[in-house]
Amino acid sequence: MVYLGIDFGLKRIGVAISYYGKSVEAVGVFSPKEFKKNISEIVNKHGVEKIIMGEVTNKLATKAKFFAKDLEQLTGIKILITDETLSSQEALKILISTQSSKKKRRTKLDAFAACLILENYLQNLE
Repeated sequence: MVYLGIDFGLKRIGVAISYYGKSVEAVGVFSPKEFKKNISEIVNKHGVEKIIMGEVTNKLATKAKFFAKDLEQLTGIKILITDETLSSQEALKILISTQSSKKKRRTKLDAFAACLILENYLQNLE
């Protein structure tokens, strides 16, 4: 089973992938426009079977629900929502601990958050 993890944001969407529930790796960070343009290609290229999206509970919750519904229509894959509590903060801690520059942290943060969301989901499957 190939899993795709998504960290939703209005400006940036982080994407991660896991093959057969093994290791998780970052795919990249996309603007919403880029994401919509590329998601079908990503799904087809990697043979994605499940999409896991972090649950947004702040003021973006309604927009995130519409995003998930649109994503289901674009891909034909039901979107599974999972807890993303503090995923961005945890990703930032990891990036800081690797002594990444602020610029690199900014460009990688959402993809790392997507990795953590997907890892958390996969750990809860065990």
